[in-house]
Amino acid sequence: MRRAEDLPATEAEHTVEAEYANLHAATQAMSALEWAGIDPANVGMAGPAVERAFYRRDTQQRDTRIARDMIKRAGGTALAGILILGVAGGIAGLVVGRVWGLSGYDAWLTSGLGTLLGGIIGANVGAIVGGEVALNINEASDFKYDDGEEGEPAVVRVHVRDERMAQRAATVLQAKGPRSMQCLEDGRPVPWRALIA
Repeated sequence: MRRAEDLPATEAEHTVEAEYANLHAATQAMSALEWAGIDPANVGMAGPAVERAFYRRDTQQRDTRIARDMIKRAGGTALAGILILGVAGGIAGLVVGRVWGLSGYDAWLTSGLGTLLGGIIGANVGAIVGGEVALNINEASDFKYDDGEEGEPAVVRVHVRDERMAQRAATVLQAKGPRSMQCLEDGRPVPWRALIA
């Protein structure tokens, strides 16, 4: 995560800035910018909520949220993996038993072993995938678990050279419902509505 102060403002010709009511809304806007193809190196955040989260020393509450989210996601995907690969393993075991000419107790034993092996593999793969998803690191995820103080604004600032990228950034930021927006071209204010018209 880059603070707005750390962005290379001197290299940018267009700056789009949007102020949001809180840190959560600002991180959602940052994620939307990333999905829209705006280079995260050109996006930063500023404001009281950002400074408080950036310099926070006591991270116990945030770390607890991260752990809970990771356990919840990993547990859910592990369960899905058990169900999907367990059933697939049971069917594969039954087919293998039939191919080997097994019947009765032996066929059911083969199917049970296939279910057990499929469930074990599914639990491990599901937990790994769920954990990776929970810890997906992008520019907005630094503050994903930091709420900040209620009512503390956060500003998302985008510096780009290309006017089309500035238009795209302004459109995305405006769609996320900012309190206010402003655009600068070569340091001069311009009406941001003209960018998205």
